[in-house]
Amino acid sequence: MTAKRTGKATGRKVAKTTTDGRQAVKATKGYKGHNAGSRKEQVHKAYDQKGHEAAMKLGQKLGLKDGTLKSWMGTWRRDAAKADTTEQPDAKAA
Repeated sequence: MTAKRTGKATGRKVAKTTTDGRQAVKATKGYKGHNAGSRKEQVHKAYDQKGHEAAMKLGQKLGLKDGTLKSWMGTWRRDAAKADTTEQPDAKAA
């Protein structure tokens, strides 16, 4: 059963609110464009600094499922490989 909505805002009073009284907050950007302090940001830092296994262990500790972690890490691995190939100068041009 859900709580009855009274229409009153339950959060702190702030200068800028939405029409129903909730605070409008913009997420701050953190490591490599992730939201600062998010689980994804924490896992990405661990992946870059300590490697795949450490990031998997941290992600599981944070309550993320293996499929989610594998998906994220696959994306980061492909992005890193793509960045490596674009940074190298063309051998034919030299």
